[in-house]
Amino acid sequence: MTASLFLFPLVCLLGMVAYEDFRHRGVRWAVFPFLFFLSLGYATCWISWQEWMWQYCFVLAFLASQFLVLTLYLSLKYKKWTWPTPHFLGLGDLLFLLCAGVPLGFPYFLLFHLLSLLLCVLAALFFPSFRRGGVPLAGGQACLLAIVLLFLYARGLSPFGEEWASLLFSLQFL
Repeated sequence: MTASLFLFPLVCLLGMVAYEDFRHRGVRWAVFPFLFFLSLGYATCWISWQEWMWQYCFVLAFLASQFLVLTLYLSLKYKKWTWPTPHFLGLGDLLFLLCAGVPLGFPYFLLFHLLSLLLCVLAALFFPSFRRGGVPLAGGQACLLAIVLLFLYARGLSPFGEEWASLLFSLQFL
């Protein structure tokens, strides 16, 4: 199967996530299973099922450790057990992160995650209307993920390969 069969519906779904999060500051939970399975179909066009499982286990471990650190930080700050959702991190943001790790290899998910967090924080600082009702983290990350996936497809690069990271860091993609 060709990756384009999964990529274009995936990008449309990412656009829907971005629109809903920017417009309503929330995303319907029913979108996430579709996003997960479209991403999985796209990923398995590039690597085997077993390789993908290995990569995704690292993504899950990273997200779990990040969630644990955030929970501990908030608990220490407020001097009581504090669960990060729904006041600090929306359920949609968490579900989106679980889906965003599917079409990218672990090292590239880390790069994507850190860059998208940085861009969303900068957007919230410089555009006050962006943070009206909370920062639309899932929407901002959905936009960046769509751009990354389209860029990789246009260049014929694998989201699990190493060649696109060196291209990105050398800034020779323009």
